[in-house]
Amino acid sequence: MHHKEYEIFCDFDGTITKTDTLNDFLHKFASVQWMDIEKEWTSGKIGSKACLTRQIGCLKQISYEQLDSFFDSVEIDEKFIDFYYYIKAKKIPFTVVSDGFDY
Repeated sequence: MHHKEYEIFCDFDGTITKTDTLNDFLHKFASVQWMDIEKEWTSGKIGSKACLTRQIGCLKQISYEQLDSFFDSVEIDEKFIDFYYYIKAKKIPFTVVSDGFDY
């Protein structure tokens, strides 16, 4: 049975994953200035787009091997896995919403 009356939109960082993946990524690969930019965003001085653009500008050179190693270290929350299988069995449409970063 397909539940047309329901559709689930789910954040990735800190919902599917155990931690905020972008913050973990920035801690590992960016200069410390990214945290000052984060403070500007959380205080409302800049918007999300400006925040992310400037934070990505703080990244150091990263190899594909480093990226792969980081991605492999991201932990999925076990409770999410149970939830996902439950909604899949119920045929409830499911969409992940995220910043959508890629190589």
